[in-house]
Amino acid sequence: MNRIDKINTVAGLYYFRLSGGLHHCPPVACKVPRPLAHPASVLLASFHLCRAAKGLKALQPFERNGTDHPATNEQDMELREQGPRPTLAQKLGDVTHVSPLLRRVRQLSGGTDDQLGEWLLKCAVERGATHYEREFGSDQPADNSMLTNEEMGVALCLGHLPWNPAYLRAAAQLLSAPDIDATKLTRLAEMERAEPVLLHIAEAAGRVAPLQEPWAWLRAHLPHRRKVRTDDLPHWSRFVSQTGVTAFGDGPRIDWLCRGTLGA
Repeated sequence: MNRIDKINTVAGLYYFRLSGGLHHCPPVACKVPRPLAHPASVLLASFHLCRAAKGLKALQPFERNGTDHPATNEQDMELREQGPRPTLAQKLGDVTHVSPLLRRVRQLSGGTDDQLGEWLLKCAVERGATHYEREFGSDQPADNSMLTNEEMGVALCLGHLPWNPAYLRAAAQLLSAPDIDATKLTRLAEMERAEPVLLHIAEAAGRVAPLQEPWAWLRAHLPHRRKVRTDDLPHWSRFVSQTGVTAFGDGPRIDWLCRGTLGA
């Protein structure tokens, strides 16, 4: 190690220790590029490097700081800025309305407002949206047959619910069945201001299964409400089942996800 390297290493170590270092990192040698051979330049560069190293501490999650090192002011601010999850309406740049359907879902579910989205998803899975089958909390209320499939599908698309693409995808599979009353669904979608989401699903179905109902009916009869942002809505490929190239050389197969039976 020549004289310049020694100066760089010692200066880096000195200022790293002086600045307090990181809680979970041992002191390291801060090497400065050769052009910074002048001692003043070495010290200045080392000082800025150590400031950057100290800044890393504030970016660590709270639990990574350890019990001996509580959250920094920067971490507290970051947690406050995260806030609650956005709603679907906020993602669309839309506003919510006084929803009779939401009030009905509250009454029939018997759960809290925080449970509504997950309750609707659980019930949709139990009714045939099997692609989204998973474990749900034991505290979720049981399904209520008084809520029709049309109502459940539209409820999953309400702007009041927290943003969760799985709700919209489950609604698409639940409503993709021959027993859905397309006229009733259209009327309910208009009343509940869910046209943008259902038309987005209908357009996705048009790419893969143009004759699939009720989506063909919705494309023809559901009026377009004012323009909202749909960039965050699921891509059409999220509503389908896709297979890769088979051993026989066949190309990938793409099927629209229709309602099935649990376990199918």
